[in-house]
Amino acid sequence: MRVFRFTIRDLIWLTVVVALACGWYITVSRETARHWREEAEARRYWAQAQAEADRGQARLEAAATRWELMELKLRNIDARLRKLESSSQPRPDSIADRPN
Repeated sequence: MRVFRFTIRDLIWLTVVVALACGWYITVSRETARHWREEAEARRYWAQAQAEADRGQARLEAAATRWELMELKLRNIDARLRKLESSSQPRPDSIADRPN
């Protein structure tokens, strides 16, 4: 059986290789962790922006609905005024002139 013999030079080379491997591993793991943190932050900001856009869209739709209701009410009022003007009765100028 042969016994392995290592010299000081072999141990120094082994130490250098292990140190380089450890340094590379630490660098890669830090870069990977930073990448995942930045991606998570970007996704969070994207979700916040999307939520704000959705709220803005909901507000816009609500305002459009209110506008459409107001237009409908104005059309009804306009139709009643036209009907009143076309009728034979004169338009009352004050509350006192209105029939009971």
